Amino acid sequence: MADLIPGSRFELIDGAAHIPCVETPAAHAALIRDFIQTLFSDQPDED
Repeated sequence: MADLIPGSRFELIDGAAHIPCVETPAAHAALIRDFIQTLFSDQPDED
């Protein structure tokens, strides 16, 4: 499915099954944080 959504990516979290935010919250949060950072790292500075 990630191939169909521009800008998306597929990540597999070891140890997670159906509820990664509950089963592996630190790994889940890290992936979200890293993804959000990539969204803003491509933005030009507004100086």
